[in-house]
Amino acid sequence: MWICMLVIVVGRVHTFTLGTGSDVDVGSTPLPLDTVEVAVDTTTVSGPDNGSTESSDSLYPYMAAILHVNGTLLGAGAIVGKRWIVATAFQMGAFKPPQLTVRVGSERWSEGGQLLAVLRMFPHPMFRQFNNDVALMKTAEDIVLCPEAQPILLATAAPTIGAHATLLMWNNDSRIEKSEADLLPASECRMFYSDFELTESNVCAVMDHILPYKVTLYGSPLVFNGLLVGHYMGMEANTFKPSLCSSLAPLSGWVHLMMTNETDTPLLFPLS
Repeated sequence: MWICMLVIVVGRVHTFTLGTGSDVDVGSTPLPLDTVEVAVDTTTVSGPDNGSTESSDSLYPYMAAILHVNGTLLGAGAIVGKRWIVATAFQMGAFKPPQLTVRVGSERWSEGGQLLAVLRMFPHPMFRQFNNDVALMKTAEDIVLCPEAQPILLATAAPTIGAHATLLMWNNDSRIEKSEADLLPASECRMFYSDFELTESNVCAVMDHILPYKVTLYGSPLVFNGLLVGHYMGMEANTFKPSLCSSLAPLSGWVHLMMTNETDTPLLFPLS
């Protein structure tokens, strides 16, 4: 038996289908999010026919898969600390921590690596539609750091126009797939998304090929020069519109303070 869950958040509609199983410059000094910097090797392993290339987990050891406890893939995230995963607030809005697990340290979202329960979730207090779309997930246990599982540093300055970044996602074969993208700031995004109130917490990614829309793309890390500059948050890439992403540089202060203080009180933290 399958359950279909419809999620609506002011202009963003998604359907999660769950099986009922058992149960361009960036800042030169990134925030010290109790992490170690990871050198990103851009060598590819093999390439599917859609323009993307599959990659080994050892090339992108910060990649995380966010799963329902029944094993359904819900989206992607990135390791930013020993017990911390960055994801999108919208992506996690339909679920509570006991319903979620994260898999890290594996080139497949469906097996291998470390499968950890989620203890707590912290959405940004000013998350609205496409703005401030970031959340932190705290795992119930420490991530065992190894060559296949390492944190990535957040950028502290937004990339400049035309920065060439990499979007990492989980593909239909359960493997890590990457796509190259040119970045556009919020000011350039507005001409494509005039109906949305975009802010500096947004960035657009112009893919090197057409990217089919699917819910599991949410939270896919956007990386430039080995730093996490954003993550995918909606709208398929096509010949007319780029993909819409969160820009994490304006939100990095909140992420750092939340990891340090771990409280649900929004007023203790800057709102951007």
